[in-house]
Amino acid sequence: MVKKDGTRAARTPRELDPVRRGRALVIAHRNALAARESTIREQAVACRKREQEDRAQYQLLDQLRAVNEQLLLATIRADELDEENAASRSVIDDQTADRQSRKRAKDEFLAMLVYELSDQRAPIVSALALMAEHEPAVHVRERAVIELQLRYLIDVVSGLPAIHDEGN
Repeated sequence: MVKKDGTRAARTPRELDPVRRGRALVIAHRNALAARESTIREQAVACRKREQEDRAQYQLLDQLRAVNEQLLLATIRADELDEENAASRSVIDDQTADRQSRKRAKDEFLAMLVYELSDQRAPIVSALALMAEHEPAVHVRERAVIELQLRYLIDVVSGLPAIHDEGN
């Protein structure tokens, strides 16, 4: 309070109490503001931390999607390779069956050839023997050629099974 002469008068206990209360209110308000600011800072830090965690999770999710796409492409390629393998196996099976059929036909042909050539050998040998017995001086040179060719035929016919066995 101010006196008439402009000086201040000492405050009474009653006057001091509202001032103190005001100061206490200001201090309490400042403390509340400081606490609120601290809480807001902590919330901001927590929010930034959650944002970083979210970014990391999104990055992991993107990586997972990329790996999943690669796995899907690899699975598709494996299916394509399986189909190609099945087609190749089918071709190989067909070729094997064809080769076995040709081998069987060749074996049958060679067996028939050996039989037919062997079957023709006996009459030729008999005819030469009869010619030599009945007319030893006639056609000596011709008989020699026929005997030579007959030996060659016998060698060829007896060698056919060996050649056939080596081809297998």
